[in-house]
Amino acid sequence: MLVPRTHLKPSLQDLYNYLDSIGNYISSSVASGSAVALTSTTAANVTSITLTEGEWDVSGAVGFIPAASTSITALAGGSSATTATISVTGDAFVEGSAAVVPGAVGQVSTIPTTRYVVPAGSTQVVYLVARATFTVSTLGGFGKIQARRVA
Repeated sequence: MLVPRTHLKPSLQDLYNYLDSIGNYISSSVASGSAVALTSTTAANVTSITLTEGEWDVSGAVGFIPAASTSITALAGGSSATTATISVTGDAFVEGSAAVVPGAVGQVSTIPTTRYVVPAGSTQVVYLVARATFTVSTLGGFGKIQARRVA
């Protein structure tokens, strides 16, 4: 069945709604005082945002706050469309070192900016994820994830 071409045109209001949505900003954050408790070598969600249809640039930062005696050997974080998963596709960072006891001093790392394309008529949850390898005491994850609609 052929569809008349007039049925394929968006209305002027649809066009205005689309143009108004470009540049939309969404964010979510967890302060260091409310850090999510981490278990060594296990990825955990710090926070998340829900994106609507369109193209979004997602960025942010993840931080780690140890107890005074915590010994840290690796930190990782990033954005992920899969809950509690550190991505291996370039939208995460991994930092390793010899065991370090930084005291109760927080460490913050930015996450790479990643473009998410959400199909029409759907939504996508994007998680800010943290993972650490540590011993002796406790470590918490905090941070901010943000997105700006670009198309």
